[in-house]
Amino acid sequence: KQWYQRRVRAMAQFHGGAEFESLCIPSQGVTRVVGRVCGEGVGRLTPSTVCLEGGLEMSHGKRTSLDLRNVSSYALFPGQIIAVEGTNPTGRNFVATKILPSVPIKQGAKESDENSSG
Repeated sequence: KQWYQRRVRAMAQFHGGAEFESLCIPSQGVTRVVGRVCGEGVGRLTPSTVCLEGGLEMSHGKRTSLDLRNVSSYALFPGQIIAVEGTNPTGRNFVATKILPSVPIKQGAKESDENSSG
């Protein structure tokens, strides 16, 4: 979806041109990823059920568990687009050390711009 790719590009620009990696590629070193917050199953998000779904372009829409035990404080909701810093030792469980600040949505932006599917 184009709105998602625009959000990813805006995140990269907001964070000084930071490069974001695929969610599915294992990394022992610190890396940054961006994705949509979702849960493993139905119901409320809990620290043990939070996952991150990557975009089609960068991560082929794959999901990975998001381990938040090293993040001191956070507030997440399903569907939220976030950028996260941490390691991904297996490619299936991203161990977050920091949730990066979100890009402010432009004031006065048309809702259809953010929610368009084309």
